[in-house]
Amino acid sequence: MFNNFKTYNYSLSNVTPDGLGRHEGAFLNGDIINGFDTVIGTGLQVIINPGNALIRIGTGGTTSARLVSLTAAFTGTLATADASNPRIDAIVMYVDTSVNLPGGTPTSANSDGPGVTKVAYVSGTPNASPVAPSTAAIQTAIGSASYPYTILANWRVDAGAATLSQSKCTDTRVFATPTNPRAIGNRSMIESGCNWTYTNATLNGAGTAGQVLIAVGTALVPQPVAAASKTFTANRDTYIYVTLGNSTPQYSEQTIGGINPTLPANSVLVAVVYSTATIQSASNQKPAGSIVTGTIPAATFGSTGVKRITGIGGTPKIVRFTIMPTASTTVSASGSGGMTSSGQFWVFTSAFGSNLARESGATACIVIRSSGANTPLVTASYSSMDVDGFSINVTTAATVYDVAYEVYA
Repeated sequence: MFNNFKTYNYSLSNVTPDGLGRHEGAFLNGDIINGFDTVIGTGLQVIINPGNALIRIGTGGTTSARLVSLTAAFTGTLATADASNPRIDAIVMYVDTSVNLPGGTPTSANSDGPGVTKVAYVSGTPNASPVAPSTAAIQTAIGSASYPYTILANWRVDAGAATLSQSKCTDTRVFATPTNPRAIGNRSMIESGCNWTYTNATLNGAGTAGQVLIAVGTALVPQPVAAASKTFTANRDTYIYVTLGNSTPQYSEQTIGGINPTLPANSVLVAVVYSTATIQSASNQKPAGSIVTGTIPAATFGSTGVKRITGIGGTPKIVRFTIMPTASTTVSASGSGGMTSSGQFWVFTSAFGSNLARESGATACIVIRSSGANTPLVTASYSSMDVDGFSINVTTAATVYDVAYEVYA
């Protein structure tokens, strides 16, 4: 009656290969956990670096995956280049389900499934405008339409070429991310490089090459980024981003302190350059989960209005505030607060002689009271979480104390 319920980690249960990988296959989209990037070797050699992956098999309720690891670099050689036309070759990793491993006591012949996972270097058709091998061509090359596979990269082999160029490699790895984003969450991010710097007292800046991961649905798709340089426009906040399918950085110029730009679909912000007559700062985006600290000067609270704090390197999830009173032997003051996009709070305590004041609330994130009284000197509340920082709205203004912040991106 209940045989369709499967309990894999139960005493004496005989776990099938499908059962072993079913939860990973259902929980994750994509194939690559880490590694399996491809780089040039000697001549027409392509080297696959070590990594871990799950190559999925089945659909629906029977979705599963073969768990695969490469423990040392693997080198293969592409076919000789066509004399007249270029072609595109696919680097395909697949599971040969026809391999029968010996049973019995674990030995080198069956421990960890040697020889079951294989790689095919599938040649495309030479053409003046070449395309990557089709699904049918790949299935023919690996030996069966039923073998599960994943494409690691496509390499262009130019006509008559005796060597390869790394720039002719298109990374096609699809990284594993949760099928339900609410389970863990995934968002576009910088994987490597993409660091922007500038020359002091000029409007000249430059960014390094690198790679970003762009969230498309529930998958993170790698996108190489080319090195770039630019003479920026004076008196602008310039947002630098990369879109899927285009390795060249793009730019969105905004007025100083203006609204956050709406970036195109399938893109990721890599940096923001702030300029007046010359570049004042370049804020590179930081990985998810980063913690950034800083100080808001007391003078910022000297006038009312929205105050924008930039240079955080991402959109905050949580911002915590701590009031930094100046040294005193007669007055005691302490306060803290915090905000998210959905709520805020503040706490403040002060003492002057026998006068004590303490109060808290949930309608602001920063409140500074006068010593020993409940008269507000500074009140600031949540305004927005921005792509490179946050904004607070000062409604009661005075220059009193600096305020430290901790940002959790």
